[in-house]
Amino acid sequence: MSTQFSFCTRQSYPKNYSIQSHTHPCYELVYYLQGEGTTTINQTQYDFRPNTFIVTSPNEIHKESSKGPVSVKFIGFTTDSEKLRSGIYSDSDRTILHTIEEIQNELDLKQPQYQTMLNLLAKKVIIQVLRLSPEHYYSKTSFEYIENYIKMNANKNTTIQELAKDLNYSYDYLRQLFLSRLNISAKKYFLGFKLQNTKNYLLNSDLTIKQIADITGFSSPSHLCAAFKKNFGLTPQQYRKQRDEQKLRINPHSFVEEE
Repeated sequence: MSTQFSFCTRQSYPKNYSIQSHTHPCYELVYYLQGEGTTTINQTQYDFRPNTFIVTSPNEIHKESSKGPVSVKFIGFTTDSEKLRSGIYSDSDRTILHTIEEIQNELDLKQPQYQTMLNLLAKKVIIQVLRLSPEHYYSKTSFEYIENYIKMNANKNTTIQELAKDLNYSYDYLRQLFLSRLNISAKKYFLGFKLQNTKNYLLNSDLTIKQIADITGFSSPSHLCAAFKKNFGLTPQQYRKQRDEQKLRINPHSFVEEE
């Protein structure tokens, strides 16, 4: 893999900012040290936060903005790798950041053969990005990724706070994100999906309430019943009874005639 380092710089924006659509003749990696905002690559919007970074390909249109202070590091490079994908990534263990700091140190010291070392470090960054597991790469918007992650884990006996930690978000950020996007808190969204799964089991199976509570990730049958009644005004048993009565109304031939 042939790789050549182009540039590395750091920029701090003390207040709200907006960078208009632009391109670069090389790959660019933008690492977010502080702050939160959005970046758009080819009309796909991503939400960034500390310890995430974006990758853009040569001549790819992108822009970004924030509603508060942001601190970032930019590095540019060229490479013939065909596996490097544009998008936003998570660097929860700061592996990428450490390599970027190595690059900055080489630029500051300018020891003999530093340009060769910069090329090697740029290649190291690419390899580290390619090594990231799929959950660290968001192929669409990060919000869609978050929604899908919550749905996939809705039946686990876990909390939205724990899921936020898994996603490398603070719970408060996740709560505000859902409020701004769906006008509902992340906690209510998570519970709502669990309850919808519960309704499906009540309607389409003969599992006991305890079995359904286990399958849908409630801590106990009483927890499920309390949450269900609070949201729907009926206990799970009453909801299922309505299902059975409806079946009788729809299929009167299910009655046994008296002799």
